[in-house]
Amino acid sequence: MTRRLALALLSALLGAVPLAAQNPFAASAPYKGVYAGKHAQVEVALRLLADDERYTGTLRIGPRDYTLQATPTPQQLEGEFYDEAGAAAPFVCRVSADGKTLIIARDSGDIRLQRVAVPDNIWGHWEGKGVQLLLSQAPDTSAVSGMIFFQGGKFPLQGRYDVGLLEGSFQSDDQSYPFTVHARMEELHFISGPFAERLTPKSQQALWAAFGLIPNAFGAIEADEEVSRQVTLLHRKEVVDALIEQENFQLEVEEATTRQDALLLAAAAEKVGTLQSLAENLMQRLHEARDYVAATRFQRANELMMSDDPSEDDLAQAFTLLNSAAEWGHASAMSALGLMYFKGQGVEHDEEACLEWTRRAAEKGHVVAMSNMGFLLERGIGAEADVAEALRWYELAADEGNELALESVRRLRGSGDDR
Repeated sequence: MTRRLALALLSALLGAVPLAAQNPFAASAPYKGVYAGKHAQVEVALRLLADDERYTGTLRIGPRDYTLQATPTPQQLEGEFYDEAGAAAPFVCRVSADGKTLIIARDSGDIRLQRVAVPDNIWGHWEGKGVQLLLSQAPDTSAVSGMIFFQGGKFPLQGRYDVGLLEGSFQSDDQSYPFTVHARMEELHFISGPFAERLTPKSQQALWAAFGLIPNAFGAIEADEEVSRQVTLLHRKEVVDALIEQENFQLEVEEATTRQDALLLAAAAEKVGTLQSLAENLMQRLHEARDYVAATRFQRANELMMSDDPSEDDLAQAFTLLNSAAEWGHASAMSALGLMYFKGQGVEHDEEACLEWTRRAAEKGHVVAMSNMGFLLERGIGAEADVAEALRWYELAADEGNELALESVRRLRGSGDDR
């Protein structure tokens, strides 16, 4: 074996072993990285690795591969390439002092390459048309494990990642299939046999949004003391279980992120649907409690207004009760609130607010509010008079059996006939 061939084989072996964690020089090596470009319409790429104050690398020019032995100087990196037979190639490597530009000097013309940004770590969920990768890589290690979804199957994988390249294999039944992944900051190029696909990070938006599902629902419940008391009284176990599930989910996501374990992250992601169901259930309980509390507040407001000679404080309190009930969609409270604005009871007289709340009650099917809408629009209270629209509301109320509305319909139509 020639000395050059021995060097070439040694270089190939060194290139396959991640050495950055073995010595301080490799970890801070300024030229370590991936360089790429084109020469005469041919793709050119070089991976530089560092080893005990020396550099090794693999150069690909079109379909041909070369290995590199190089030594850094204070000004630049210089080295020689060897072909697959161990013979020295007729060109040398020079890298600029800033590590951004690499020149392969050749008699037939220099090749200039630029450093390509690659991630230090490629953990996460990556997807393309025909393949998905779940890659786990603990911080400061080159070992990668995970899962591959490929050609209808799901297979465990193992590999090593260093300087933009993951090399490994996935296991199917009793067979092992090699694969390589070339990494860029926002993309992976997956290759296994004749199959090649570009992958991009799978969005984790739903995962992060799930952090707020239960807290948001619980916050809405806690926003009103009576509502919170009602929900807690009837559904305490559901609330507690939902909060526990949310806390466990957050802890799992945080652990997966800290360990950079995509399999743990995927397991946590499978719980998003459960959290959504729990949050929807809590929101249903919230609406039920609001309906109950709104009804009781409407009743209390009614009692205050119907008492003998209600005071200004009574009317102001009734207005506050009706306003909260109306905001939660209680139609009778909306209608009563409109009347308070019309009469100026418990609140300043406001015709536009009167019309707005009366309309909202009428649109929810409140019969008295429908009739009142006809009255307001016929007389131009809160808006310009619109007799045709007023008649429409009178007719809707009359169809529901409201006698006042029926009389108004007859009057506007100029007919005494029964409907």
